[in-house]
Amino acid sequence: MSVSQDDLISRLNDFLFTLARAAASVKDNVWAQALMGHGERIVQLVTRASADSVRLALSLNAVDELLRLMPRALADYKLVLHARKAGLAMRYALLPPLENSKFQHRPDGSTGESGLDREVAKPSAMSKNKEAILNFIRRTQRARAKDIVDSFHGLSQRTVKRNLKELIMSGRVQKRSEHKAVYYFAIDLN
Repeated sequence: MSVSQDDLISRLNDFLFTLARAAASVKDNVWAQALMGHGERIVQLVTRASADSVRLALSLNAVDELLRLMPRALADYKLVLHARKAGLAMRYALLPPLENSKFQHRPDGSTGESGLDREVAKPSAMSKNKEAILNFIRRTQRARAKDIVDSFHGLSQRTVKRNLKELIMSGRVQKRSEHKAVYYFAIDLN
């Protein structure tokens, strides 16, 4: 992800402020000095004219590792978590933009890989197994996974459940829990 210099400096300030607060809450001087030493190194790397993003990322990783390994009794853990979060934001800002990837970021921040972003599958795009499972659910109206597995002797339970999950994600089947049982219902798209 390519960010502006102002945004990078803003994230750096946020990170250094939270890191300083976390270091101030540390009860062990060795840990506090190690954190602040890494903080100073990060400032030096960022202020150089030829800022090396690899070295900066390595320093951020070292700080995160120190914060992660720090015993909870040594510091205010909320401050430690805030410092880790700010460091993660800094590392995210240093990532190069994604090109030619199926995980392209959209303006709304999504990547297009969630089930909500997928189109409803067309009947011709469905496999024979999914089509047979969907027809079985339509016929029985309230089908359980066990009923489907018992009806299709050639399919394993794992395959049936995977196909059910894909049918749910495509919007063709709905899953409902009634008491302790789970039932699957076909959704008419016409």
